[in-house]
Amino acid sequence: MLRKDVSFEDYRNLEGMNSSMLKLMKVPFKFKYALDYSRPDTDALKIGRAIHTAILEAFKFNDEFLCLPEMDRRTTKGREMYAELVSQNPDKTILKPDDFNMALDVATSVRSNVHANYLLDGAMTEVTLDWTHEETGIQCKARVDAYNAELGIVIDIKTTQDASPGGFPRKLFAYGYHLQAAYYLEALRANGEDAKHFVFVAVEKDRPYCVALYRLDDKTIQLSKQENDRLLRLYAECKRTDSWPGYTQGIEDISIPDYATNTMEETYGQSL
Repeated sequence: MLRKDVSFEDYRNLEGMNSSMLKLMKVPFKFKYALDYSRPDTDALKIGRAIHTAILEAFKFNDEFLCLPEMDRRTTKGREMYAELVSQNPDKTILKPDDFNMALDVATSVRSNVHANYLLDGAMTEVTLDWTHEETGIQCKARVDAYNAELGIVIDIKTTQDASPGGFPRKLFAYGYHLQAAYYLEALRANGEDAKHFVFVAVEKDRPYCVALYRLDDKTIQLSKQENDRLLRLYAECKRTDSWPGYTQGIEDISIPDYATNTMEETYGQSL
């Protein structure tokens, strides 16, 4: 089902496997730990939510985020002031001034990009989806930043240190963004949507907050879907057996990397 009126908290409580958790199934032991122990709400997560809200749902920003007034929380008076501020704003996330202003500046930079703005202006934002994975019967869920149904394009906001064509793909692979892209496209297609493309809006976290747009190619999407399917099958098996292995099972042979072997062979003049 596709829904546009689900809060972030309600989405978190919705039953189902999401992309972030599925990526952890590469090492089932880590997945099980994350399942049993909730992740703390770090400053980085708060800033990320602020940036997404400022870009995608600017009308909600001041209702959900508050800029921390100047105070010294190392002092008794400062701690008391902060405690009072928190008690008076129980539903707001309090950000340091630099982080609060950065979120707004990043949003301005994204919205000033004519191509990003074109995609986002015609899009549904913060879309919640759930579906059943046909092969395994596993209940799945996703929360898509933005979906432009008219263009068949999924839009995902990513902050990064390097949004260049040479730098961003490395982060994309390292953080498993390609798996997320395939998962989101599958989520929409499973809900009857004609989702064709996945576009990253990559924006740098340092001034001048440079923006770049990248469409993930079809081959990568297909390979990533295969990986997602493999991980879902693995999850189903681990759940069935209640066995959550780590990196190895038993003892495995290991060697140094090929480049190191080549260096040693060149140095000592022999190969094995």
